[in-house]
Amino acid sequence: MPRIVSENRVTSRVTELDIHAPEIADGAEAGQIVLTRVGQDSPWLPKPLSGVDREKGLITFLSRDESRPKDTEIELSGPFGGSKIADRAGKVLFVAEGIGISAIAPLLQKSKEKGSYTMVIAGFSSKNDVYWMKRLNESSDELYVVTEDGSYGIKGPVRNTLRAVCEQITDIERVHAAGSLKLLKATADVTRNFSIPATVSLATVFEDADPFKNGDGGHVRAPVEGFDWEKSTDLDAHEVDFDALGRKLGISATK
Repeated sequence: MPRIVSENRVTSRVTELDIHAPEIADGAEAGQIVLTRVGQDSPWLPKPLSGVDREKGLITFLSRDESRPKDTEIELSGPFGGSKIADRAGKVLFVAEGIGISAIAPLLQKSKEKGSYTMVIAGFSSKNDVYWMKRLNESSDELYVVTEDGSYGIKGPVRNTLRAVCEQITDIERVHAAGSLKLLKATADVTRNFSIPATVSLATVFEDADPFKNGDGGHVRAPVEGFDWEKSTDLDAHEVDFDALGRKLGISATK
């Protein structure tokens, strides 16, 4: 069974885990999703892959869960999805907050390598939660860092900076967002007003969800009963009913 071979504390709230899982690593790419759980009584949680080492049989992802000791066995399913956003050249704006940064970082790097003009809005609660600045800087032509308390970068919600960037830069070809359900809904609302195509990834939405809740109020052993993870990384933001999804997950899309 796959097991943790190393962990690195990225911030006080986020840990980077290297998992020895040769079968998954052999066919996976950074940016895809794996479902994870520790023990059969635990809920499945999706994790975006931030790194894959096929030679060593390792996959890497960030976790907001409590730290796990080395050699802890983890049940995995996947990989799923695979964003097409990085295949498009042009001016692309990535929007993410918190652990959602791990979902956009591989796509950002690929987009840069494809010749896109890349912009990033990275949101955090405070300076203590900021991570991967070097990685984001290296892959972005423009980087806007936002903290809710103003202790680092721009103060305020990500939504305000997104609106300001869309007002100032009129030739953005696409926006791609990952993070909380609230952020994804805000991205859809803002980009719709500016008639900018937008896609979202649901890779980290379930970090805030009631893992055992579904739309009927029952208890399931998957994030959402019947959910198609293969289509979860490039959803059209303007077609997703975020309020309905929030009700299924037991979280709010606006608070």
